[in-house]
Amino acid sequence: MSSFKLVSSEGLTREVKLSISRDLFEKEYNKEVKKLVASKKLSLPGFRPGKVPLSVAEPYVRQDASNAAAQKLENEAFTAYLKTSEERPIIINSRKADWVEEGKELEVTLNFDVAPKVELKDFSNVEVEFPVISEESAVEEMILALRQQRSTYELKDKAAALDDLVIFESEATDENGLPYAAFTGKNNLVVGSYQYPADFSGDFVGRKAGDEFETKFKVSEDKEFNLKVKVLEVKERTLGEVDEAFISEFLNKKNATLDDLKAEIKKNLKREIKAHTLKYFLNRTDEKFLELYSDLEVSKGIVDFYVYRRFEAYLLNTTPSNQPRLSGKELFDATNELMKKDPDTVAVLTNEERNNLRIELVHEALVRDLNITVTDEEVEQYIEDLSVMFEDPIEYKHQSRKNKQLLESSRNEVLSQKVALKLKTLFKLKEVEMPYTDLVRINQGQDLA
Repeated sequence: MSSFKLVSSEGLTREVKLSISRDLFEKEYNKEVKKLVASKKLSLPGFRPGKVPLSVAEPYVRQDASNAAAQKLENEAFTAYLKTSEERPIIINSRKADWVEEGKELEVTLNFDVAPKVELKDFSNVEVEFPVISEESAVEEMILALRQQRSTYELKDKAAALDDLVIFESEATDENGLPYAAFTGKNNLVVGSYQYPADFSGDFVGRKAGDEFETKFKVSEDKEFNLKVKVLEVKERTLGEVDEAFISEFLNKKNATLDDLKAEIKKNLKREIKAHTLKYFLNRTDEKFLELYSDLEVSKGIVDFYVYRRFEAYLLNTTPSNQPRLSGKELFDATNELMKKDPDTVAVLTNEERNNLRIELVHEALVRDLNITVTDEEVEQYIEDLSVMFEDPIEYKHQSRKNKQLLESSRNEVLSQKVALKLKTLFKLKEVEMPYTDLVRINQGQDLA
């Protein structure tokens, strides 16, 4: 027999003791031994795969059978506890297993954190912005974007202005005066474009070839570099023409007209406007959730784990490829050492991950309590709608149905949009008109200032 006992409960942390009798373990162990011996994976000299006598094979599979039996019975006992407690574990902090009572009982002690219970609140008086996009204006924005892509630039002896192309040299250093190679050397930008932060781009307005100046380049909230800049050239932009030749080439259709181009743009635009407006709205509701659920207790263990993984990923991504690969323990020690040296970043990331977890928990409560589900047919329709963006729609649909990751991504996007549509009925909407291109840039995290 198996049983469980709650040893301690403090906040979201639980400690549970699972007990499994020797008789039950032996019964499950024998099943696992037979399963492994019958498997064709076991191969011993003089015997055909799957035909090794049990008495001969047992010593070779003992460890695997023992582990499998213990894990299965542990899972069953833990599931029985969770069914009674109605809790959802989100991280196991520690596990200890021992044979006690002179080997008559396997005792497993689990220390874990559970998800908090989230109660949905009344959102009817909470005002949230919802973007309103004019489809006709959006089409004109897309045509302007095509013209910008076909722009030409002519060298001019003039002060740089909005939309001009500036070629420059820069020398970048960090707060300690150390060189920053990624932004040292010859570069270029279009003044007022979103390829660089607005403050930096604006520094070039009024500058002529030969001008030198110093400025700062901010790459994140807590990281900026000092730049010495010299303007080399200023080129004036002339927008490209969307003429009949270009339209015919773009649409791969003879004698195509501007109306044909607009009709083609509209095919995809309606779906894209819906996706971006709902994404913007979801981001705004998430901001409200952080205010409304600021006191929601979340697991310290899972937050600490996510922060650790972000430092670990940074370490892996910045380690030169010619260096030997770190072992698991070396990587663990190096990551913890990096975290000790940078407590300020640890604090920032901890707050980010805590907020991310709160939002995730509220979303889960919405899906659960409002019974929001996604059918296979809805996923299929989403893939069908998206396929028209690709050169070979049939091949895209074929690959999407085979690729589990793409299918899961499609399902999550459909779920996200269904949640947003439901939230539209729960919040007080404040409609805000905005250009479509601004909406896309905001959703991409770009600064419009």
